[in-house]
Amino acid sequence: MLAHQLESTQSGYRCTVCHWRWRTSPRDACPGVQRFAYEQVPPGLQTYTQLRARGLKPADRNKPDGCYFRVQRREWLWFYDECQALPRRKATPAQMQALARAKEAFVAKYTCLGCGRKPETPHDIRDMLYGYCRSCRRQAAQEALEAQIELDGEAACAWAAGLLRREDWVILDLETTSLTGAIVEIAVIDRAGNTLFHSLVNPQMPITEGARAVHGISDEEVAQAPTLPEIWDAFLRALEGRAIIVTFNTDFDQSILDGDAQRYGLTRPKYAWHCLMRKYAKYCGDWSSYWGGYRWYPLPEGNHRALGDALAALALIQHMATLAKEASEPASEERYKLAEQVLEE
Repeated sequence: MLAHQLESTQSGYRCTVCHWRWRTSPRDACPGVQRFAYEQVPPGLQTYTQLRARGLKPADRNKPDGCYFRVQRREWLWFYDECQALPRRKATPAQMQALARAKEAFVAKYTCLGCGRKPETPHDIRDMLYGYCRSCRRQAAQEALEAQIELDGEAACAWAAGLLRREDWVILDLETTSLTGAIVEIAVIDRAGNTLFHSLVNPQMPITEGARAVHGISDEEVAQAPTLPEIWDAFLRALEGRAIIVTFNTDFDQSILDGDAQRYGLTRPKYAWHCLMRKYAKYCGDWSSYWGGYRWYPLPEGNHRALGDALAALALIQHMATLAKEASEPASEERYKLAEQVLEE
């Protein structure tokens, strides 16, 4: 690239080398040969690729006879005079065989290992990743997701069945003044549905209208109820000998219970918490690609009272456990591993 040889014109400037015109002083460099607009390239000027397709080559590739600037690609396209072009030397039989082997190796390298599709355009090559085309990768990802959903559902049912074989767990449910408020009712039952603890709780704060519309507990009902410190020892005795607390929404129940215990300065119980809502979501298997997780569903047959919801949670666990006992040997794990191989290769 050179500096423009400018001359003044009535409309601005003109380069005597590239013949390009500007209204103001140019900022780009001169290509050193005549420059054409896209629609103004003479028929006698051909690109190197065009000459090669006709069995020709430029007399000197470093000395083009014209050029065109590709704005979208930000690059120069060089042209050569067809009349000055030289015939290209023909390849020998050995060279032709070498080219054929190279082409065969190239096609084999970019042939999809999944569907066997061979590359036809450069776009096909760009779509290849780890030996698989975009369509096969998408299909493998979908198969892996379907197998994972099936595995998660089987695991949720197996969790429920394993839970019923144990005795060191309870189901806990709370009703509160609001989503971030205090406890107004608490219930604990065992694996057989026996009530280990159940009581209304005076939260010492008003119940919001939204919460009252859900569980139906009024301020008047809890006004004469004991406060949480007054029932805390009895509540802890109901949990003695237990290692696991199951709730339908562990994040909510645990945070409310810990928050109230901290508010009153009570000793907080330390147990393993299991969330039935998350297990139930995996059992339903409604995957959301947008959120990257399973859709959460409300507790079936719950009545939004602590004891009623605890019993409904137990019924759900028993139902899921029954399906686990009736399930045959799953094949989804093998499907999932095969699909994962396509994604990892």
